[in-house]
Amino acid sequence: VTARSYFVTTPIVPNVKGRVIEVNVIPNKALKKGDILFKIDPTPFQAKVDQLNSELNFAKKRLKQSKKLSQASAGSQFEVEKHEKDVSSLKAKLRESQFNLDSTVIKAPTEGFVTHMRLRPGMMAVPIPLAPVMTFIHTNKPLFIGGFTQQPMQNIKVGNEAEISFPGI
Repeated sequence: VTARSYFVTTPIVPNVKGRVIEVNVIPNKALKKGDILFKIDPTPFQAKVDQLNSELNFAKKRLKQSKKLSQASAGSQFEVEKHEKDVSSLKAKLRESQFNLDSTVIKAPTEGFVTHMRLRPGMMAVPIPLAPVMTFIHTNKPLFIGGFTQQPMQNIKVGNEAEISFPGI
């Protein structure tokens, strides 16, 4: 039987494209879940959230006005439905924009450490899986991989206890 212990790794790729303004990690230094790895300039994302908030407030006002007019028989139900659609659409766009704004702060997914860091302030971080900006190694749950011959495999079942020993290197 051969066995090896591995830590699970995750390539860190941001959800949004932007200029890196802060790198908060030192390679191979222990991190806790939620520690900030790096930050992307939030300015364009905050501007989009602000714009959509403004548009949403205006659309809500128009909806309220069209409902009043419709109740007084001075407006059409079509206008009310159109403004309801506009409010709903703007809410969805605002949720997406808020997600993008929140994605400018990239945090450690679990306990672990960063290795293979290829990121400095001023660089452009892009959401391309083939070009991770760093590699995160999870230390909270090591992965053990064992190789067995076919004969013993017939008797191994999920949930069986196992004793593992590693010979000295």
